Amino acid sequence: MYEESAPRGKAAIANARLAYQIHEQTLDSERRHRLAAAGARPQRPLWASTGVKDPAYPDTMYVSELVVAGTVNTMPGTTLAAFADHGTLERDGLRKFARSWDELGRTVSGELPTGTAPAS
Repeated sequence: MYEESAPRGKAAIANARLAYQIHEQTLDSERRHRLAAAGARPQRPLWASTGVKDPAYPDTMYVSELVVAGTVNTMPGTTLAAFADHGTLERDGLRKFARSWDELGRTVSGELPTGTAPAS
């Protein structure tokens, strides 16, 4: 059974938070401020495949731990469904994510040769 105070599974979260902290410091540079003034948008960190592989962990652990403004989070459909059911992300954020997910699906489908569909 997973215990929240246990260190198991926390190294990845700690590394991601450290990477985000470095990213934030980069965004606060003079060069970045000049680029923003010229209309450039910041690059966003990507938390890739934040589904939980270990069944002893809560099924939304990585998503809940890595909710940060200005990031992109990819996750399997099962994790998205679990989060919609009992996650701690704000509902508005979840709706925005679902819209983006649907838009991505339409875009990918439009690029596929006729007669093929993306796997769900």
